Amino acid sequence: MYRQVFTPTERNNTVIMPREWYGREIEVIAFPVVKNGRKVESDVISFRDQRLQEIRTITNDINVDLSNFKFTRDEANNYD
Repeated sequence: MYRQVFTPTERNNTVIMPREWYGREIEVIAFPVVKNGRKVESDVISFRDQRLQEIRTITNDINVDLSNFKFTRDEANNYD
């Protein structure tokens, strides 16, 4: 693994790969480094909560009566 962290100063930058990687297929992933990891985590949590609320809004009026439901493993595995 080779990691290079830098601050771009122009539109196109060059990343120099190690010589032993020449001729090999490699993958390059670039993303901005976030100094405060909690901010990113809170964004993910708020997105998850927002999405869960949207799902609950859509499915709120769907009611299924499961009061007499009994799971039977033998019926679940009966493929005949």
